[in-house]
Formats: sequence, structure tokens, C-alpha cells
Amino acid sequence: MSTTSAEPDDAPASVAPKITISQKLEQLSPTSRRTTFMKIARIMTGRDGSRSPSPSSRHRARFGEDPVSPSNTPISSDPCTFADSPTARARRTRALVSPTLNLLKAVEAFNELSVHDTKALGTLPDRQLLNLLRCTGTQDLLQLAQVSRRFRDVVAKHSSLWETVDLTFLNESHDSFSIVQFIRVHRAAARTVKLYQGVNSTAITRILQCCPNLEHLIIPYTEVELSKVFLRHQFIRMKRIDVGYNQSPINDGEIHLLAACCPNLSSLNINYSLVTDEGIGDLLLTCLHLNELFIGGCLNLTNTTFQYLATRSRTLQSIEFGGRPLYYQQSFSTKGLRPFQECSFSLQRLRIVYCMHLGDNAVMFLSKQFPDLVEFSIIRDCSEQTVKITDKTVEELSKNCPKIEKLAINFARQMGNHCAIPLAAFRCLRVLDLACSLVQCSLEPLCTGCPFLHELNLSGDSWVTPTSLNGIMHHPTLAILWLGHIDHGDTDCARFDTDYSATGWFVVSLFKKGFLSLTNLHLEPRCRLSQWIVERLIGVRPKLQITSDFDDD
Repeated sequence: MSTTSAEPDDAPASVAPKITISQKLEQLSPTSRRTTFMKIARIMTGRDGSRSPSPSSRHRARFGEDPVSPSNTPISSDPCTFADSPTARARRTRALVSPTLNLLKAVEAFNELSVHDTKALGTLPDRQLLNLLRCTGTQDLLQLAQVSRRFRDVVAKHSSLWETVDLTFLNESHDSFSIVQFIRVHRAAARTVKLYQGVNSTAITRILQCCPNLEHLIIPYTEVELSKVFLRHQFIRMKRIDVGYNQSPINDGEIHLLAACCPNLSSLNINYSLVTDEGIGDLLLTCLHLNELFIGGCLNLTNTTFQYLATRSRTLQSIEFGGRPLYYQQSFSTKGLRPFQECSFSLQRLRIVYCMHLGDNAVMFLSKQFPDLVEFSIIRDCSEQTVKITDKTVEELSKNCPKIEKLAINFARQMGNHCAIPLAAFRCLRVLDLACSLVQCSLEPLCTGCPFLHELNLSGDSWVTPTSLNGIMHHPTLAILWLGHIDHGDTDCARFDTDYSATGWFVVSLFKKGFLSLTNLHLEPRCRLSQWIVERLIGVRPKLQITSDFDDD
């Protein structure tokens, strides 16, 4: 007879092995791991919308490390502050507040990671911590470097974190010499530099001189004379320059100088410039590897530009051209597009903005010439003098360009009651932008015709009907939805001040039983009905991220 010995009642129960945050992250798929990194990074840097009180030393001790002394911190939260004065030390001490407590909240917020160690993020391997820090920006890195010595060493040692230097959080009051001193620490790693609004020519020149490997320069809306920046210098490695919307518009002379200094450019944004046809022609002769060209809002251009593009470029893949919201481009015509019949390149992205005479015929012609289009946009406003866009254009576009993944047609007021049928023919469509287009039919065909649709924009004066929403509510992959004025125009919001019963409650009921894959909902600002709907949806869909900006009145 076999016997079994009974365990004493006070025997310790078997304890499940502790799973660290590092082990849990390794179990996730690459996509889930990156999503988790981005979520933690948003909480770390305070981008989750929360605010924290001042931390104490015991909070920082939870990371298993001693807090960094502000006087010994080599990287300041303000890149232009290098002196070790009492004021500077106090500023660096205050910079410890937000990152430290946000790190603690990040650990506490992710219960699904089954974190059991108290050191939490402080025990992550350098590889995973590096992936986490890559989801942050320059300003966030400067602050997180002051949380502990471990974070400081990782931020300072890995140059890959500084491939993109974003200085947009600065302003024109900062000294350009101090900014250059900051960039010079990681000069070899800087590939992309985003400058701040109000930067002057002297600061840009110094930054270019101390970044030998710079490939992408972004100059925001400011007043800069490019003739002073690129004079007597040549930047062979420069591939992308964004100088659109400059307060000092770029002319042909500056375009010629820029092309001579950066002959290997692959992307150039000179929107809203004073360039003419001759300037575009010289640019194409010098920059033989140009793939992207943005010349929207350039009112001095004519159909001759299309002639130069078709005959002098062999590598062009993306282009934007047209006018401005209040100043339409009236020189471009469908007849002027004929040189594209002889071009040797194949466009993948085409964006037409505010062109008076480019409508149905122009879109159908371009779709036949560029069947490999992946993105297509035609943007206009409510001007009654523009050539119209109808269902016929959408149908021809779907036949000629079946690879389109992103489609934007704004202010198409001639869309018919069956516009969803030709739209459903875009099998690869992921983003559909119909802002301010008249959409009053059922969008049910999109549920089966566009199985990969991720974002739908029906914002503005689109007069979205409950029928349209009822048709799209069961789409399996729709995650982002923009809604404009529902069942009324932008001038009829006042009548909804007292009557919400019919339309409002019906829309709320749709979100109760549909839109199950939706994560983000953007509602029309300055709309009383939208505000009423938000107040009800918060209780119905608490996890749905709702974005709206209503007037206080």
C-alpha cells in the first residue's frame, strides 16, 4: 500500500515567479512592444495631459539609483543655459519635477505588464531603455537626463538619440552661440535639425557649419535670407530642405544659390515663394536627384513649369502645386498639363491645391498618366468659380489608379447620392478625406470595398447625415473618425440650441452599438450639437478619445 505524506498546514504556498518589466516586454510582439514604448513615453514626458506636484528624494530612490545632483548634471533642461549659477541650478532642479513623477505614473499605469519589481524602468536593459527614449523628443531627453545618473549616461552615450534635433521649443530670445554649443556636443550624429520660429540667418549658418552630416533642415515660418545662409558654403550631404511659408519669400536668385550649394537634394519645400518658371527650370537642371517638390502657393508660376517638370526631371515622385486659400492659382489649365504625356518619371504622390481651372478633366488626365499613384489630393474651398469635382472623376480615378492608399477631395459639392460606390472601388484605401464635401448618402459600401480603411474625415460643412453614419458604423478597421456638422450646415447650428432629440440621440445610439474599432473621434468645433453629443458619449464610450474645441460662449 502506497502512502503519501501530508504537508503541514503552515507550509509556504508556492509563489509564482516574478515577471519583470523587461521580461514582459520581451514577450510582446514587435508591434505591441513599440506601441507600449510610445504609451510609456507619453506618460513619462507628461503628454498624457496630467500634471504632478513636486517630488521628494524618496520618489527618485524608487528607481534604485541616487538622484543626480543638479550641479553635476552635464545636460540642462534649457540647452542655452550652461552656467552653474544658483539660478541655473534652481532651474535644473525644477526640471526634475515632471519627468520623475511621470516615470512613476508610467509604471503604475501599465498594470497589464505585470510589473512586480520596485525599480521598474530603472532596471530596463540599455537596449529597451534606448527604444523607449527614441519615442521622446529633444526637450524630453534634456529633462529625462536629469532624473538619474543612469538616464543621464544613456542619453549622453547613445548618439542615435540625437539624429533628430528638434529646437522648436526655443524662441528668438535664445542666443545663437549657446544653441550651437549645445548642438556641437552631438554634431556627428545630427541628421535632421528642426529650427524654431524667429531663428535668424546667423544662427542657421552656425548650425550648418557645426553639423557636417546634416541631411534634413527644417526652417519654420520666419524671416530668413537664404542668400546669407548658403553663401560660400556647399553641403553635399544635404538631401531635404523645408523653407516653405517664409516671411521673406524665396526668389529665383536664392533658389539658384540653394541648388548650387546643395546639388544632391532629393526633397525641397518652397511653398508660398516668389519663384518663377525660370527658377524651377534652373533648379531641375542642377538638382538631378530631386524626388519631392512642393511649390504650392507660388502664384508666379505658369504652365511653363509643367513643361520644365516633364522634360528636365527623371526622378520626380511627389509634387504639390497650386495657389493659396484666398488667392487661387489661375494660370494652370488642363491644356498646360499635356507635357506630362512625354515625361519619364512616375509620380506616386500628387497634391493639387486651390487651382481655379483644374477639375474633372485635369484629374482624369493625370490619373491616366500616373497609374502608380499612392496618394492623391485635390484641395479647394467654397469658391463657386472653381471647376467642379463630380462622381465621374472618382470613378475614373479608381479605375486608373487602383493603388491609391490616401485620397483627399475637399469641397466637392457636386458629389451625388451614390458617391460611396466609386469610393469603395479603392481596395487599398487607408485614409479618406472628404472634408467639406457634400456626403449625404449611405457609406455602407466602404465596409466591404475598403477593408483597410483606417481614417475617415467628414469634417467641416459636409452636412453628414445619420444615414451616412449608420452605413459606416460596422466597418471592421476604422480607427479615426472626423465628423463635421451633422444633418445641418455651418450656418444652422443655432437651431440646435433647443432641439437635440432626433439627431443627437440617434447619433449617440450608433456609438453604443457600432464603431467598435474606433479609438479617436474628432468632432466639429463651434457646433452646439457636437458639444451635446460629447456630453453623452463620455458615459457611453469612456475609452474613446474624443477631441473637440468648443467656444466658451
